[in-house]
Amino acid sequence: MLFMKPFQTRSIRLLGVASLSALAVGLTACGANEKSDSPESTVYGSDSSQPSNAANAAGNGGVEQQDKQGNGSSNHDGTQNAAEKRKREGLCATDQLEVTASAEQGAAGTSYYNIVFTNKGSSECTLKGFPGVSLVKDNNGSQIGRSAKRDSSKATEPVALKPGGKAVANLGITKAELHGGSCTPTQADGIRVYPPEETEAAYVPLKATGCEGNVDTLKIQPVQPYAPDAEAPNAG
Repeated sequence: MLFMKPFQTRSIRLLGVASLSALAVGLTACGANEKSDSPESTVYGSDSSQPSNAANAAGNGGVEQQDKQGNGSSNHDGTQNAAEKRKREGLCATDQLEVTASAEQGAAGTSYYNIVFTNKGSSECTLKGFPGVSLVKDNNGSQIGRSAKRDSSKATEPVALKPGGKAVANLGITKAELHGGSCTPTQADGIRVYPPEETEAAYVPLKATGCEGNVDTLKIQPVQPYAPDAEAPNAG
């Protein structure tokens, strides 16, 4: 009897520790279950669904951005550097511009549109280089296929826009049926346009058919001075 008493006390202590451990595990599991039932926050990125009629939409455009899963501070630094460059060089910001598209004209399996940039601000600004352009669908900004490839057949030159002044960039969209089985034809409701050197986009209503997947259907030329007949696209 005298030798059993310490042994029994030790067993009770071990049993008590085990019970407390099991209770802690149970509480942790309950906490995890309660957390998983709460709604998750949604973060919109360049390729995510977002309101297409918003004037500004964060994403990939005139200024090269980090991948949407990349470092947040790097994205912030890139955007800040772009803003400083615009201010230093007098470049046009998206909120200074009205962005529209001309009526469609077609030639040899390609539809052409002139994207028109109008300075709606009170001071002169400059556009130079290529806009970033992509087709979007579903009235929520979801991107269709790849963004426009750059067509360097025309020279890149700065275009100064006084208040009310305009510049144009020609956009070509090849017919979806020309891409055969590699294309899943998808109806677009508009285009997302990033002015050159900009990180904020404008949405422009435009009816066109694009291709889902890794198919190049869009080509964009650099901005050019506006001419009286610029509303009529020129494929040359």
